[in-house]
Amino acid sequence: MLYRRCTKELEPLAERCGDTLRLGIITLTSDEQNVAFASKVQSLAAKLGIEVMEERVAARNIGRKFIPALRDWSKDDLVHGVLLLYEPEENMPPLSDIFCIMPWEKDVAGAHFYNVGRYTVEPKPRCDYPLPVEAAAVIEILKHYQIPAKKKHVVIVGEGKSFERVLMQKLCNIGCRVTSRIPDVEPTGIQPVSMQYSRTKSAPVNEGGEVVISCVNHAGYFTRSRLSRNSIVIDNGYNFFRGRIGGDVDFNSVQNWVKAITPVPGGVKSVAHLIALLNFARIIKARYGLTGEDKKKDQLVRRFHQVDKKLEANRERI
Repeated sequence: MLYRRCTKELEPLAERCGDTLRLGIITLTSDEQNVAFASKVQSLAAKLGIEVMEERVAARNIGRKFIPALRDWSKDDLVHGVLLLYEPEENMPPLSDIFCIMPWEKDVAGAHFYNVGRYTVEPKPRCDYPLPVEAAAVIEILKHYQIPAKKKHVVIVGEGKSFERVLMQKLCNIGCRVTSRIPDVEPTGIQPVSMQYSRTKSAPVNEGGEVVISCVNHAGYFTRSRLSRNSIVIDNGYNFFRGRIGGDVDFNSVQNWVKAITPVPGGVKSVAHLIALLNFARIIKARYGLTGEDKKKDQLVRRFHQVDKKLEANRERI
């Protein structure tokens, strides 16, 4: 369904814009998860006729290659969007410095503070800015399978990365009761600041969690003992274990135990790949004035002029 939407929106854009659609992808070689994400987006983009330029940079070369490539593509009008896959670690530039270089209008990942802020606040996202890809993918899965999230107890288990913080705020704003829990394994990420949710360490996940969202990145972390039979599990983990790609859930033992579960590979990541391409389409439409928001504005302007003409005619009669 999402792939058909991508095809429907992207294929006619090159003709309407009169230019080749170009997408830049920048990622760190040390992050296997983001490298795999970039490769999948690149293959999907190639099928849709998008010219992709990829820059994979080692962490030690951030100052020499990463920042210059980001600066050049951000200023280049021939590059329509930039997919930046970057989770800052120790001795790396923070996101605030990165987003001073890249404008929010080109942010295909939707991670820019401006895009995140609008997405978390607006009940129904408008068409003139890109969405945070992984958070939007989770919401899309809930909508597609008609899982009403409002007033449900959602448990998010992870290390407090940017995806979790965005999703927590979005779920809080649509009326969910959100509990964030730190996994009882050695953390590798950045711990989040306090927000509108409770945060508990090493608590059993199956205590009242109607929807469980996992982003631990630890293979086999979730077993039957951690999940109740009423749980809906959304697995956003990504691990290389015994030569295979898998999530945080022991899928074979849990799939007949819980109410529903997303697979890995597939699931959230496969939806996020398509959300990134839909973001690319949003960026191009906003740049060339092809969004539905512009049509709504034009309709309002026309109505205003019609009312204004009627008022002037009435004044002349008087």
